[in-house]
Amino acid sequence: MTEQIKTTATGRGLQASGLTSAVILSAILVGIGLDGRAQGNLVNLYDWSNNTRYSGSPNNNVRINSSDSAGFFGSGSTNNAPYPLALPGLAGQIGTTPGTMYEISFTMENNTYESIGDPCVCFGDFTTNLDLPVAQANGPQSQYYPVDVDLSILATSSTTDFTFTVPADEGELISLDNLTVTEVPEMSTTAIFGFFGCSWLFLRRWRQVQKAKHSLVRVKVN
Repeated sequence: MTEQIKTTATGRGLQASGLTSAVILSAILVGIGLDGRAQGNLVNLYDWSNNTRYSGSPNNNVRINSSDSAGFFGSGSTNNAPYPLALPGLAGQIGTTPGTMYEISFTMENNTYESIGDPCVCFGDFTTNLDLPVAQANGPQSQYYPVDVDLSILATSSTTDFTFTVPADEGELISLDNLTVTEVPEMSTTAIFGFFGCSWLFLRRWRQVQKAKHSLVRVKVN
């Protein structure tokens, strides 16, 4: 006598195999399609220059702590014009590709109990000002309020000037940490066709799995 028995073991195997193959192939093609454009951090503050203005001792106004962090120290202006404060600053230049988007991220923090002027951040033609909260006394300790900044800016030239300018008075300290500039890779035509190709293969495989799941296997029963 024979009996018809449904089986799904074969279906599960095909499903796992098809899904794994599609995912792996997609990852490979997308990786190729990025054309190797993804880069590391384009910033090294050790290559930047002190751009402090209106200070009698500008070298005392900026301290580079690492390749991606620095401190800005306040002082009074030497000529009181155009500000009563010195303007500690850092300036660098980054090689960029016109028409390419760049992601800029960093953290700035006011480490004093007084309000400061709004720090100015300039990347090429883009300029923005930051409002940094003052530190607060919290018992025997101080409470700081770091501000995380994440910007996406389109480059318009082969080199882009990047500057930080921080108005600060005597005794004030503003910190800059985790400064990164990275190129945002675009998905190329190769990656797009690869993605849709993998999707088509996966759907085809999925249909085969569905058919296999509903197939009947004849088993002889004694």
